[in-house]
Amino acid sequence: MASRNGKWGDGKPNSGVRLVGANALPELDASSYIFTPLSRFGNSVGPETRVRMLMNPVETTRLLLLRHAETAAPDRFHGAESDIELGERGRRQAEAVARSLATQNADRLYCSGMRRAIETASAIARSTGLEPIIVPEFFERKMGPLSGKLFSETVGTYEDSRFRWMEGDLDATHEGGESYAQVRERVLPRLREVLDDERGKTIILVIHGMVMRVIFSEWLAGHGLRHFTEFHTQNAALNELNWDGTNLHAVQLNVLPKLN
Repeated sequence: MASRNGKWGDGKPNSGVRLVGANALPELDASSYIFTPLSRFGNSVGPETRVRMLMNPVETTRLLLLRHAETAAPDRFHGAESDIELGERGRRQAEAVARSLATQNADRLYCSGMRRAIETASAIARSTGLEPIIVPEFFERKMGPLSGKLFSETVGTYEDSRFRWMEGDLDATHEGGESYAQVRERVLPRLREVLDDERGKTIILVIHGMVMRVIFSEWLAGHGLRHFTEFHTQNAALNELNWDGTNLHAVQLNVLPKLN
């Protein structure tokens, strides 16, 4: 259930953790996380899908997908042009999620080439022993002259593009900005290559908010662009998903690490 601010989770502790699908992990250390309430998007592996998976077993890839930790200027809109570092809170978030991911037996660690993603991935690398693999195509949406501006100064322009995308005009954008179609064409083919190369393994991927919205809109089983507005992941929140070669199936979404 979405919170009052329209996000998947409200960041409050939730003892009723819902794990969906055959690969839900009982060994996940609940003491390390705040389990935010799942929206209707979380239960994307229904009974009919589980039956189909049993009848037609496929080698799934476990994807631990997270947005980078909080930047040094969280009140501003940071596109690809704003290669900002993590702030103090963001560094704490990165260390917290890194401690939790250390127990997940991941095989590979990927991230975008942007500083905020690399710094988040570097904390994870220290805890897991995995070397970050940078994928240049996974950078944040290009925002042109809006990058680095206050949210209050950019929200109208962003909302106009979002509305047009949800109406079907995927090429819409402001001057200097990437459209939904451009982000999709840049990210999805490369992500499919990564997932296919790592078939049957567990991989960690650190990327960006808009990139994640496009991935969920296109590949989260049973959903689509009509849900774009609600596909919001908070900084350093974990999304655990299974890739079956065609779709992503949610195990848990928007899980926040607990800060010390």
